[in-house]
Amino acid sequence: MRLAAALLLMVCEVTHAQVVTESPAPFDSAGRIMTITPPLAARIALSPDVWPVTGDYEEARLYSSSGGDYILAVRRRGGAIERYTITPDTREALRVAVTRGMAVSGRPVSEEQPEIISEPARGAFVRNQMLIAALIYGPAAATFPEKGSERTAAYLLVTGGTFFALMAASKNIGVTRAQNHLATDGAYRGSFIARGLAFAFDVDEDEEDAWAASALLGGILGSLVGFQLGRGYTDSEARASTFGSTTLAATTAGMLGALGAFEGDDGGDRAAVGAIVAAGLLGYPLGVRYPRRASYRVTAGDVMVLLPAGLVGAGLAATPVANSDDRAVGALITAGYLTGVLVGDRLLVRRYDFTESEARLTQLGTLAGALMGLGVAVMTDPSDPVAIGLIAAGGLGGLTLTVGIADPQRGGARTGMRFAPRGRREARVELDPMSLANALARVRGQHSLLRVRF
Repeated sequence: MRLAAALLLMVCEVTHAQVVTESPAPFDSAGRIMTITPPLAARIALSPDVWPVTGDYEEARLYSSSGGDYILAVRRRGGAIERYTITPDTREALRVAVTRGMAVSGRPVSEEQPEIISEPARGAFVRNQMLIAALIYGPAAATFPEKGSERTAAYLLVTGGTFFALMAASKNIGVTRAQNHLATDGAYRGSFIARGLAFAFDVDEDEEDAWAASALLGGILGSLVGFQLGRGYTDSEARASTFGSTTLAATTAGMLGALGAFEGDDGGDRAAVGAIVAAGLLGYPLGVRYPRRASYRVTAGDVMVLLPAGLVGAGLAATPVANSDDRAVGALITAGYLTGVLVGDRLLVRRYDFTESEARLTQLGTLAGALMGLGVAVMTDPSDPVAIGLIAAGGLGGLTLTVGIADPQRGGARTGMRFAPRGRREARVELDPMSLANALARVRGQHSLLRVRF
């Protein structure tokens, strides 16, 4: 009996000695990165010598063991968890790699959860790609058959088949909003770039198959490149890359137009189109630098409001030269667009943090104001410069009014690697119906249609 009790006591002591405790440990030196997701790992370029995780996974967490080692717990899709034991030296190398990678790539906009680079968007990705199939892939595929029934069948098969192909392909991979945006934009932009290159290299416009093949291949390649490119991008970086591409391409087109590049023979036109395509491609990496290097927080919504600001600036600049030659119009529209972007950055991006929803409302508000200005122009039948001025002024008023109603949050200033919120602003928007009536009745004098007070 005593022998059995002694053996039981020994077993209890051995069992107690084998208990190992684990505590959560940060990946970086600042102690902020507690989780690494695939987009974050791609963003900071973790190498296999410090990052043993391969394949597709949802997230990885690090734990310090009471035994002295570290445990890397990786959750796979489907719920399975894999555990890797890493030594203190490997953990130190991983900490240095993560810290250096965050410093090089720039801290994501979300300071509360820096490991979240971009939210999942699988449903939106499939929807957008199917729409692209209906607008680009299907029509391009339908040009290859000769018979009308075969063309219709090709269009329907490609459009419908895209849905099931994408559903199966995206089942076991993560799709973020940044990837969705760049893949969707890449399909449209890739198709236009391919068409532009075909024109620049003098592909015969009568060769329908060649033009269709360029649009189809360009769209598919652009979508694939955009998907891969967006793997380590935040939402603001994805938006900034496409905005940079659009702005640089538009600026190049405006400058070439001001220099008369489109007034010569076909050779000049082809060279100009090639230059615009090259500028659009160069705009991608330049645009990404905007949210990464800015001394203030730049959200995805902030980037989106720069487009209506630039268009309003272009419209106001075009007002005095509406009846001038094409070169003067091109020069002033380009200058006005860039001025509008700079003013938008100063007055909107730096002051506020727009959500994507608020940015879309701002875009729609600018369009609604421009339509109201067009309505006034139709009623009064003014000259072309005055009509353009009314449309531009209406867009400006619509933009200002929408910002006042949407009431976006005050922007944040970077202090080191953190963002300091500035609180919400107090705004009051006042619309004077009598001034609008007097303006429509052509009553002389100054009429203040809109007042925004902060």
